[in-house]
Amino acid sequence: MHYRHKGLLCAASIVALQVSALEAKTELEPVIVTASKTENSLKDISASAEIITADQIKQKGAVRLRDILKFSTGMFNTAPDKISIRGLSGRHTLILIDGKRLTGEVGGGLEIDRIDISDIDRIEIIKGSGSALYGTDALGGIINVITKKSDKFSTTITPQYGAFSGDGEQKSITLSSNIPINDKLTTKINGSIRDFDRLNDEAKNSIQKDGRVSTIGFGINYELTDQDELGFDADYMQDEGDDFTNNSMIKYNDDNERQNYSLFWDRQNDNYNSKLRLYTSLYDKQFEVSNTAKNKLMKFIKAERETSVVEAQVNFLISNAHLLTVGGEFRKESFEGNILNTGHNTNSGVYKGLPFQNSKIEIDYYAVFIQDQWQINEKLSLIGSLRYDDSDKFEDDFSPKVGLTYAILENADIGLRFKTNYSHGFKTPTPADLYMENVNHSKGVAVVGNPDATSEKSKTFDIALEGEYQNLFSKVSYFHTDVEDLIEQVFTGRVNPDTQYKIFSFENLSKATMDGVELETAYQINKDASISVNYTFLDAEGDIAYGPPPKKLFKTMQLENRPKHLANIKTHYIYRPWDMRINLWGEYVGKMLLNYERDAQQNITGKNEKSYTLFYASVTKKVMEDLEVYAGMDNIFDKTDDDIPLLGAFAYMGVKYKF
Repeated sequence: MHYRHKGLLCAASIVALQVSALEAKTELEPVIVTASKTENSLKDISASAEIITADQIKQKGAVRLRDILKFSTGMFNTAPDKISIRGLSGRHTLILIDGKRLTGEVGGGLEIDRIDISDIDRIEIIKGSGSALYGTDALGGIINVITKKSDKFSTTITPQYGAFSGDGEQKSITLSSNIPINDKLTTKINGSIRDFDRLNDEAKNSIQKDGRVSTIGFGINYELTDQDELGFDADYMQDEGDDFTNNSMIKYNDDNERQNYSLFWDRQNDNYNSKLRLYTSLYDKQFEVSNTAKNKLMKFIKAERETSVVEAQVNFLISNAHLLTVGGEFRKESFEGNILNTGHNTNSGVYKGLPFQNSKIEIDYYAVFIQDQWQINEKLSLIGSLRYDDSDKFEDDFSPKVGLTYAILENADIGLRFKTNYSHGFKTPTPADLYMENVNHSKGVAVVGNPDATSEKSKTFDIALEGEYQNLFSKVSYFHTDVEDLIEQVFTGRVNPDTQYKIFSFENLSKATMDGVELETAYQINKDASISVNYTFLDAEGDIAYGPPPKKLFKTMQLENRPKHLANIKTHYIYRPWDMRINLWGEYVGKMLLNYERDAQQNITGKNEKSYTLFYASVTKKVMEDLEVYAGMDNIFDKTDDDIPLLGAFAYMGVKYKF
């Protein structure tokens, strides 16, 4: 089987213009697809990007994506289940699996904890707006999980056990298998089961619920001709869990299911490459709150979401210097449930004694895009993209982007490159932003939709200088993002009379600005040892509401849930006499503004700001050719903080068997 998703035309244009002395070097460099929807070496693209390999995931002993993503430059866990890129909140990060969207929680959270990491080949991260190619949801950046593809038989089984220093165990087992049938047909199967025990804070409130996340997936690829390849894949996810209040009288039951189906056809020949893909993602949620003493249902949520997509793309070479990419997309999204109030009611009734009224919204999205990768000469390349988005519910808009890469110096031992990008992006409000009914969250907070919320728009500029000398790589970047009408959760001044929860809603801030500097360096000390360090300074400011509603005032201040300083260090060492790999990681978060302290009139009286440093270690020992054992500890010094939250030290061990 030949997996030919390799952007052959783009490679041809680059090779034709570069001296032969650089060809061998280029072939060894990491390749990324997400930045341009064609394959390019990481050094040749202008976009700020990063690749996390399957080996790095293994070194960390990661069970969930968040365990590894937070060590990337400029990325931060804004909540246990969301990832922020360069100061934009997690809701601005588009998560893809092999370029496909996921349907999930209305707030965009939890999805990074539901992805099966056993089938990951690499993770491609794009920092900054990706709207020019991916549309409305990529305002802050893109995380694209690329799954494994192989024409060789292999099966890997990995059971793992871990426990926090207090209570709270985690157990998991993953399976990934590639099964070639013949030289034209291959199949793969992957799956995982992850169990999580309840973990409490000092006040006996739950930080982690009792739950299980189960996944199973299947894929098949068939080489129809030398030019045509067909593929189909399907997967299923279930996330279920129970939780209690600190007095054990209130029980929460949460059951979520997702089904994904995808069909594609690729054609590649000497004149053009083309792709046609159809896929759908279905998500069901059922959430119940019960009084255990009275054996009575107090509240429930039943909701269904569906995303169906048809997309097409063609790449072709023009005059041996331009690689042109054109494409289009039609996406249909529907959302129905008793937590919406859209004015379009569907059905009503009684569920376990409680009346309900369902509401529904359907949105059709349309998009076309064009991109030109222009290799001007041996040193200079320019990439320009333009996407037009429209829908039957929101306004239309253009998202342009232009990037430039200039090779100041490039030879076998040393390289120095200048890169810069400028882009416009926008994000339409989600149905949850507009129409969500009173949904209770933890720590006394409830969130409602705001039908008057409008689209967010951004202008992003970044500039970088990067280079390598033998085994040393370094990069310095500056980025600036202006966002108009940034949507944030804002306290309405109202309190739910039944639960006494403070009610928050989504409001457009008039303006927000993210300025930052990123520093990265990596050094391969020798064949057995390496070290890498990154640091991000972030200045994120926006218009913060204060004073009693409805006459609220606004002041430009630091945005919440954005740390001023982020730093990570990763070291890797192989002790060959024992065939052992040793990894030490460190994470620093400085001046993290959790929230503003307010008086009864909502005037700001102070800041709740935190800084912390965590360390991680893992050891992997090869017992035999196909068997590895590993162990590690996160948060070695057992730091805890209920506000962040920090859950204390977490020790784990596992076995990886490959045959």
